[in-house]
Amino acid sequence: MKIHHAIFIILLICLGLTSCTKKDVEIIHENAVVTGNEKPPYGEIPTILVEAYVNKLYIDLVARQPSATELAADVQSLRADTLNESSRLAIITKLQQTTEYSNALDELMRSRFLNSIDTISIRKDIDEIRWDEYVADSLGLNFQAQIYKEAGDELQRVLDAPSDYQNQIINFNQYNQRMCLNAIYDDINMGADNFVLACYETMFGRLPNGSELDIARSMVYGGQRILYGMQGASKTELVMILTTTDEFYEGLIYNTYLNIMVRKPTDAEISVRMATLKTEKRIENLQADLLKTDEYAGF
Repeated sequence: MKIHHAIFIILLICLGLTSCTKKDVEIIHENAVVTGNEKPPYGEIPTILVEAYVNKLYIDLVARQPSATELAADVQSLRADTLNESSRLAIITKLQQTTEYSNALDELMRSRFLNSIDTISIRKDIDEIRWDEYVADSLGLNFQAQIYKEAGDELQRVLDAPSDYQNQIINFNQYNQRMCLNAIYDDINMGADNFVLACYETMFGRLPNGSELDIARSMVYGGQRILYGMQGASKTELVMILTTTDEFYEGLIYNTYLNIMVRKPTDAEISVRMATLKTEKRIENLQADLLKTDEYAGF
């Protein structure tokens, strides 16, 4: 009888345990707040995380992974300076000064504006336009020849944009202008309305309202209008106006955060970056400021 009594008690205990409610379980496993939980010193960060950071830098800046030699050298350089910001910035700047960086940036620009057309196709278009220019000039069709010349020059400026930007012949505003003002962009976005819509969507991340569309359309057709306090009477002047507005710089900041940080910038971050970007009119320092952060590095 004592054995039966013991078994009965054990069964009761088991039934009691299995009848715990979900609430009981949640209370048992409730998250505890640990105070003083700080990230480890940079010297204690695992090498695998440092390597991952270097890999990300190469992919985001020059569109490839580092070689084994490059990876080892850059990790060693970072370790030597205990992963401080200056050591990170040195690698970022080194990459930004390469032709690979210019080419990767240009691929991104052609992807945004020109449906990722390759440079070989652009050169082919230029050759065809130059031939048309030659024929028109030979026939004494001066007006048509001039139109062909301007179209060829615009496409040549698209091809020259990466090196011109790298050599500081143009700024980033002008880089954007070249991507909009050419025959390829016109073919993709045929007609005044489509041209205006594409400009706003690509650079501002939104469509124009009714008033903006009416004014911009009129400018494309040669009408003298005022947009954002600036006068314009051509497609070229419209694009120049759009690439000098605060919203243009906001768009650059917004897109750069999405590409690098994989998140939207806060209003405060936009405000902080705006003044510097408007003065410099270049994208490298904005990129570098984000790429050197612990948030990006994952440290």
